[in-house]
Amino acid sequence: MNRTFQWDEMVEIIIPLLGPPSLLARSDAPVSSIFFVGPQEEKKILAVERALDMEFPASYKEFLKRLGAGGSGEYLISGIKGDDPLRHQAGLIYHDTMEGKQEHGLPDGLIVISRDNCWEFVLCLDCRQIPEGTEPPVVFFDVFYSDISPYSPDFFRFFHDFFTDYILPEAERYSDGL
Repeated sequence: MNRTFQWDEMVEIIIPLLGPPSLLARSDAPVSSIFFVGPQEEKKILAVERALDMEFPASYKEFLKRLGAGGSGEYLISGIKGDDPLRHQAGLIYHDTMEGKQEHGLPDGLIVISRDNCWEFVLCLDCRQIPEGTEPPVVFFDVFYSDISPYSPDFFRFFHDFFTDYILPEAERYSDGL
């Protein structure tokens, strides 16, 4: 059965996977590979939007406000972390987008939301042309061929799929081991 989750439900499932740290001391406790840096302030989100000269869609802002950045294992979603939202560190949206533009030919209007270390798998919000009343789609950017192809209709659906494919199975494994 395919269930649709809302933000509150997804966050409610994610938060217990992030702690408490005392579980890590138990040798019989399962270790979760889920991690998120935590909620980010509106002023940090606005600083990154200004620096990139783009407005983030509502669903991506919701992700930043609730979870910040993170993911499961090697599957990461770029975001904001720490006091300086414009610092250069892989996994942060400002850094990933600027590196994509400066070193990999990322076109204007694309915002990197996920990538691997080798830049072979790059997902972006495509903010180039957004029909009124909609959010930008998530697209795959092929660095080698400068090709862009559809990946998900919008960030919420992208995150929802990520949640059901990677986080829910981890949550089930983790809760079964307690």
